Amino acid sequence: MKKFGKRLLAFLLAGSLGLLSACSGSDTPAQSSSGDVPKAENTAMGRYIEEEYAWPQEVTRSAGMFRLSDGSLRVLGSIFDPGTFHPWYFYSSKDGGKSWQKEEESPLSNLDSDAFIQAATYDREGNFYFTYTVYSQEFQDILNEAMSTGEIPEDLTYPPDHHMKVAPDGTMTELSIEMDKDSMGRDAFTGYQIADNGDMVVENYGTLASYDLASGKKKNSFVPQNGVDDYLLIGGTVYIVSGNEIVLYDLESGEATGETIPMEGYSGGGALSVGEDQKSIVRADSTGIYRYLLDGSVWEQIVEGSLTSLGMPSVHIGSIFEMENGDFLVRSSEDDGYQLLHYTFSADTPAVPTEEMNVYSLSDSSTLRQAIGLYQREHPELRINFTVALDPDTAITASDAIRSLNTELLAGKGPDLLVLDSLPIDSYIEKGVLSDLSSAVSPLAQSGELLENIANTYSKDGKLFAVPARFGVPELWGPSELIDSAKDLSSFADWVVAEHERNPQARALIRMKPEQLISDFYYTCAPAWRDEDGSIKEAEFEKFLTDIKRIADAVQEIPADYPYPFDDEGTNFLWGGVYWANGLVNTVLGLSQTTEDLASPDAAATYRGDGKFAILPGQAQNVYVPQTVLGINQNSTQQENALGLIETVLSYEVQKNDFEDGYSLNIKALDESALTPYEEGDDGMQAPLYIDGEEKIFQIIWPSDETMAGIMEKIKGLSTPSTADPVLLQMILDETKDFFAGAKTAGEATAALVQRTQAYLAE
Repeated sequence: MKKFGKRLLAFLLAGSLGLLSACSGSDTPAQSSSGDVPKAENTAMGRYIEEEYAWPQEVTRSAGMFRLSDGSLRVLGSIFDPGTFHPWYFYSSKDGGKSWQKEEESPLSNLDSDAFIQAATYDREGNFYFTYTVYSQEFQDILNEAMSTGEIPEDLTYPPDHHMKVAPDGTMTELSIEMDKDSMGRDAFTGYQIADNGDMVVENYGTLASYDLASGKKKNSFVPQNGVDDYLLIGGTVYIVSGNEIVLYDLESGEATGETIPMEGYSGGGALSVGEDQKSIVRADSTGIYRYLLDGSVWEQIVEGSLTSLGMPSVHIGSIFEMENGDFLVRSSEDDGYQLLHYTFSADTPAVPTEEMNVYSLSDSSTLRQAIGLYQREHPELRINFTVALDPDTAITASDAIRSLNTELLAGKGPDLLVLDSLPIDSYIEKGVLSDLSSAVSPLAQSGELLENIANTYSKDGKLFAVPARFGVPELWGPSELIDSAKDLSSFADWVVAEHERNPQARALIRMKPEQLISDFYYTCAPAWRDEDGSIKEAEFEKFLTDIKRIADAVQEIPADYPYPFDDEGTNFLWGGVYWANGLVNTVLGLSQTTEDLASPDAAATYRGDGKFAILPGQAQNVYVPQTVLGINQNSTQQENALGLIETVLSYEVQKNDFEDGYSLNIKALDESALTPYEEGDDGMQAPLYIDGEEKIFQIIWPSDETMAGIMEKIKGLSTPSTADPVLLQMILDETKDFFAGAKTAGEATAALVQRTQAYLAE
């Protein structure tokens, strides 16, 4: 769950230990189906291969990982336990990260039991520097009370930070540093490094400054135009990642040298380190691992990210080390903890994978990217090309992309694996474009590993032509009176009209415009007025338009000076719950993509003393929305790998990740997503809201086990699939504008849509 306003630790430590995250972009243009890559007579050999090493098992909170001058590795770690402080220990490795030994005795052994280490580093001479703060129980109690009430005492004094230096012989000295202060009077820093001249270079949320440790005085500030994303110290030069380049500063003068290093293709996030030769920069991000020679001009790609785990959305890169044998070690984190990714050069592995598989989707998919990373780790002989047709940087339209894809598929070409969201699946099944997935998916569904009703969405004549990897749930939260009475769109409209008549000043819904209402209710109504061949059933659609207009007319009559503004594009479930709790709206509805969406509305229902959950009523019942729908091109030469990738997508290892792109089809992952993400004694999160100049704090906790069990039972029992056709949806919006403006009747608008739809389907 996204935690903000979190008590004590999150409040005190936000950003202090966060790992830099890596982003993923679009990859390649559309590819045709392919199998083995044509081999040259003399195949080039040699490529880095990825292997995962074990992280020190006890460590669930790390203040840093370091490579010492003798080549050994050290992790400074503790146990993450909200509201409780645990001792800090060093864990050392002398075999490049393969195994770890806990150091029971160290200079940290005598720290106060309530000490928290904020930052740590080593210098080139082997001196260890760290900063700790002691949060007494009394201070914790005061701060917890302040977070409960939303009022921090004006005279609250934060405990001081202690900046320490530990010599190689174990001698510990406290340093006196006159650091800049933050708004709460604390030393302002998120991390630091020690330069060769002994200066401490301190980072603080995108700013950088150097301090003379002998005097404790600030020497220089380094302020590149685009802020500080990361930095390195090499000799007397500060290398600062700023935007899409590295800007060089002189450490002594604090002035920019005028030199820059371009970083074309830089994806953001990632990590930098000095190369083993001390004459290069090594960089890791989601696109791979690179080296830049300081006397050169080009970034050399050493490891291709798309062939490894680096491109997986769940992987957040924290640091990279080049080992003396030429291997690389990347420290990263995922939602369930830290991991070490080791890269070693394999002379026996072809430099380029000998096989290729092409995957196509109109839009990006974090779930699919996650699976691709895992699958390629196990299949180094295979390159998976993931094409996102509607990349933000391209001007192609959805209809153009679909038309081009259809031409390839019907010619017996096209990609190996398709993400079928917004594509004409029924037409593909009818024309024999898709392979039968039963051999891979049916055993998983029948064994209880997957939700069988949703896994079999695209089952026909004993074959399974596609499978959703995720699904969305149209949800409604509102007063018990509404939930108990509104069983379809018409009765929902009845309630909205009656609610407006009772209180014209009240806002029944967050989204009010007709086009927004059409989008919100499309999924739960389209199955009633879309025929199997995609054509429109006129009577049912005309009824849909009439009811949508009844709702729109009621909510649109709210006075223009209504005191609480709302985003025209709507709001998410988190803020919808906050608004409902504070009486600004009477319902929260939309297409839910994660169990996290349930927490805020449920807390609002509790806060108001009345409220329930329901599947959003419409003209169809028990609706779910298949998402990340996967199918295999019947003409693909990569049938086995495509089935293997689908199995990986449906596995617990992929489905346990919440990318907010749909509920898990994997039952174990789905059940785990319903469990509270908070430790015992943790009271969730708090959301602020300002009403009439007064700040209110809304406490959001996870739904009770009983409430969640009831909701999950409804979700698991959904039986009516509904998918959006973006082209059809745009036609509906276009052809109904005049109806909502009063220039056409519902029948005339429906007739115009039917005619246009028939022409579209005939293409």
